Amino acid sequence: MKCNCPVCKTHIEIDFDDYDEGDSIDCPECGELLLIAVKGGEYKLVTNKEKIFEELEETADSFDGEE
Repeated sequence: MKCNCPVCKTHIEIDFDDYDEGDSIDCPECGELLLIAVKGGEYKLVTNKEKIFEELEETADSFDGEE
């Protein structure tokens, strides 16, 4: 499956039989450390900063529902 590096937009071929969500790879073009994420059943590559931001959003959403 092909995914794009979120930093330099390079197409990266990834065999998801060899990787799981949360695994990391280095972009062969820019060298950025990328994490494999699954959202809505689709695989994508995210930077560590994006992953942390998504986790903070999910935490904030869970607090919004509690009262």
